[in-house]
Amino acid sequence: LLLMVGFFVFYYFQESSWESKAKVKEGDYLALGTKENKAAEERVGKIAKQLNKFSQAFTGHKLSYIFFDFLKANCHPNISFSNLNLTLSSGKVILAGQTNSYSSLSEQIVVLKNIKETSSLEASDIVLDKEGKITFRLSFIIDPSFFKNQSQ
Repeated sequence: LLLMVGFFVFYYFQESSWESKAKVKEGDYLALGTKENKAAEERVGKIAKQLNKFSQAFTGHKLSYIFFDFLKANCHPNISFSNLNLTLSSGKVILAGQTNSYSSLSEQIVVLKNIKETSSLEASDIVLDKEGKITFRLSFIIDPSFFKNQSQ
């Protein structure tokens, strides 16, 4: 009988201990559902969406940076470009620029023709202006896989 009373007292205190722990945990869970925590959760959700949008935008800009590196490596030193229209999906490039001589323009055209990733090169609107500068427009297609290969 004494042993049974001992077990009863032991299990009674165990149960009350577990009940108090359960009530503490329940209080913790209820505290998580407060207005402040929900507002913080919404702010974090908005920030996560903005970061996701930023990473997508950065990925797109990363490809255009690759094109600028391409231009830097393949641009004649006497030529300056003043306008750029680049369509990444099709690879269509239109460049407007100026130079101080016809020879530098022809050298630039040869350089672009010799690049295996470029095709359909056209030079147009070649004009000698009042200051003796030659303005022109170049259009070509750069293989869209070039951007994928460079970004890896």
